Amino acid sequence: MGDYGSGLFVREGIPDFMRNQALPRADVITPNQFEAELLSDRVIGSVEDAKEAARFLRSLGPRVVLIKSFKPEGAEAGSISLFLSSEEGDFVVTTPELSFEIAPHGAGDLSSALFLGHLLREKSAARALELTADSVFAVLERSKADGSRELRLIQSQAEIARPARRFEARRV
Repeated sequence: MGDYGSGLFVREGIPDFMRNQALPRADVITPNQFEAELLSDRVIGSVEDAKEAARFLRSLGPRVVLIKSFKPEGAEAGSISLFLSSEEGDFVVTTPELSFEIAPHGAGDLSSALFLGHLLREKSAARALELTADSVFAVLERSKADGSRELRLIQSQAEIARPARRFEARRV
């Protein structure tokens, strides 16, 4: 629906529809931090804020909330995180944030798709979180190495299917 810097890029009424109609019917949601703030009507500046927002969002229906592009205040410079809230608990996984001259589009969509796939296969939201971070980081690394403005999905098939274990989720 939107992001920091660019604001909303959906038409008026979509955020209300998502909050009031879609969320109660969803099992899993994967908003970025900007969207999670919008949907929960809360500022998310810390891990505790993310927990509160995710609890609220889960109270509306979803069992699993994955907040992408999570950058809490005080986070290590050059890092980016994923925040997960589910019946298993609350978890954060942090990776280096790769810099691009022009960032490729689609990393958030890739994260959402891979998380759902890993969740369905692994049956553990925490494990799916780790695998998602591993896979997405590998794709971004490959894209950067190739100097590509497009995500190098085909070239990263092996890392998507069976990512090397690099990042560990920590319970928060």
